[in-house]
Amino acid sequence: MTRYPQRAVALAGAVCAASVLSFPAHAVQAVGEARGADGGELRYTEHHSCSEAGTLCQVEYRDTQGNLFARKSLDYSLSKHAPSLELEYLPDGRTLRVEREATGDLVVDAGFDHYMRSSWDMLAQGEPVQFEFLPAGRDAPLSMRAEPVEEACPNQRLCVKVRLDNWLLGAVVPPIRLQYDRDNQRLMQYLGISNLRDSDGNSQQVRIDYSYPAASDPVPAERS
Repeated sequence: MTRYPQRAVALAGAVCAASVLSFPAHAVQAVGEARGADGGELRYTEHHSCSEAGTLCQVEYRDTQGNLFARKSLDYSLSKHAPSLELEYLPDGRTLRVEREATGDLVVDAGFDHYMRSSWDMLAQGEPVQFEFLPAGRDAPLSMRAEPVEEACPNQRLCVKVRLDNWLLGAVVPPIRLQYDRDNQRLMQYLGISNLRDSDGNSQQVRIDYSYPAASDPVPAERS
């Protein structure tokens, strides 16, 4: 299996939480099915839910038998872009925590998705977006660049490529590729390195496809 620099492993999973804010409290608001990068067999699922106000969210990670093996709790009370969070790996009890204050434009973990939607107009017009990104497990942020791509992009979707904003590392670390629904700005697909390692402890490339309740309302566009 291909191995990537450690910092690349931490980038995944940061775009997949709290993209919907208006459902009843604790309802399952999004489900992600993670498969190999080429599709293939199911590897795990993600189950996202938020409180009615949208400030407290949770992600449950379940294996192919439905067993819970990891849980992430997020608090957006101070900032939509920089939540406080706790990521717990149930098999070994290991826990990662990020305590944040409302600090400028720093983007933290799953606040990435809010940031993409707050930058929607620029991306939809073909303009790149640069930002500082702090994944769970790192002490210092990474300089990132998101840019829209048209190649192999399905109709009615906005496709975005996200990479390290460093010419040397950017040439080594594969970019993250995202697909958003143009009508409601919801994340529909993630392609990149997972923040969850495989059964052998190695990093893994995944494709995560997201689905949402049919009765849900469109996600309103956010503005910085």
